[in-house]
Amino acid sequence: MYYDGDADPTELAGRTVAVGNAVLDVVLSEGFLDSVRRSSLRLRQHLARLRDAHPSLIEEIRGEGLMIGLKCTIPNLDVVQAAMQERLLTIAAGDNVVRLLPPLTIEEADIATSVERIDRAATQVEAAAARERSGTQQGAAE
Repeated sequence: MYYDGDADPTELAGRTVAVGNAVLDVVLSEGFLDSVRRSSLRLRQHLARLRDAHPSLIEEIRGEGLMIGLKCTIPNLDVVQAAMQERLLTIAAGDNVVRLLPPLTIEEADIATSVERIDRAATQVEAAAARERSGTQQGAAE
C-alpha cells in the first residue's frame, strides 16, 4: 500500500490495521500453526534426504518453521541460479546459505514439487562443478 497524496493518511493507517487484524485472525485460527509445523517437518525430512543425496553441495539445514536455509559447500549464488532455472525462487543469504521461504499454507504436493526442483538444481550444480574440476585438472596436466 502506498500514499498517493489524495487519501487521508489516517484512512491508510486504518486499512493497514484492518489487513493486519485479518492476517492475525487466520494465523491464530485453530489448527493453522499446527498445519505449519507439520509442513515444516515434512519439508525438513525431504531436505534431509536431499542433504544425504548431495553431501558435496548441502552441508546443513538451518532455520525455524518454514524459514529454512541450506548451508552450501559451494557458492550459494550457483545454487540460486540453478534453482531459478528450475523455476524455484530462492534467496542467497549470508554464510553461503540458500534461503527457502515457502508460504505458510504450502501443500504436500507443492513440497514434493519444490524438493524435486531443488534436487534437479543440486544435480546441475554438482555436474557443473565436476566439469570445472575436470577442466582444471586437464589444464594442469598439459
